Amino acid sequence: MKIFFLLSLFVYSLFAAIEFKETKYMAALDFEIEKYGSLKMTDDTLTLVYTKPKKETIIYTKNKIIIKDGTNIKEYTFEKYPQAQYMGLILRAIIKEEFHLIESFFKIKKDNEITTLSAKPAVSSYMENIEIIKKENKKRIIVLRMSNDDKVTIETFN
Repeated sequence: MKIFFLLSLFVYSLFAAIEFKETKYMAALDFEIEKYGSLKMTDDTLTLVYTKPKKETIIYTKNKIIIKDGTNIKEYTFEKYPQAQYMGLILRAIIKEEFHLIESFFKIKKDNEITTLSAKPAVSSYMENIEIIKKENKKRIIVLRMSNDDKVTIETFN
């Protein structure tokens, strides 16, 4: 019975959504916006579901990104927009803590509960670095600093 319970808990944790708050600072406008949502991963997809301030869904598949905003659906292929593919790969690697998957994009430095990813030439034209701060109870703060001085901070709740 204990084994079944532990296995169920493990399977649930694999498919459970990660709740988060995203704060995006746009330097050119000196403007900040907060979004709330959840993130769910499967082997084939990474799905971001924003619930506040408006509903929006972003789905990363193997070869494209799909953005659903109300009744509007837009699709972008990674062939045409490689930056979108990089973001999906980077998010997946950070969440699964599989940093070896993004070594071609970043120089990785781990120091206790802080991991710093410094951009290599492959992504440095639009991204400077990413800091991942692990807190208690699997809570994380992820700070993405972009080359245009924009900053995205993602704080997970579970």
